[in-house]
Amino acid sequence: MGTNILRVWNSHANSPAAHLLQPDSRAYKNIDTINKMRNPLLRETDEVIVCTIGGCPPDFPFPSSDAYYAVSSLSDPLNTSWLGEILS
Repeated sequence: MGTNILRVWNSHANSPAAHLLQPDSRAYKNIDTINKMRNPLLRETDEVIVCTIGGCPPDFPFPSSDAYYAVSSLSDPLNTSWLGEILS
């Protein structure tokens, strides 16, 4: 699955919208790390692409894939598990 996420990233990074990668963006700051990835595991792509680049503040960026998984888990239907990390 990590390779599939990387493939989707690469298709967008090489698209006409690639000019939107501004030097101060989180995506731009991680481009070298992403370009070095070869056959990554899901957790590896989540650490860089999903946690760091994946979305808009205040939800993103996450400090780690574990923090992202805790918030995204269906084991907490009200999705309040992230509160402990923020409040501690």
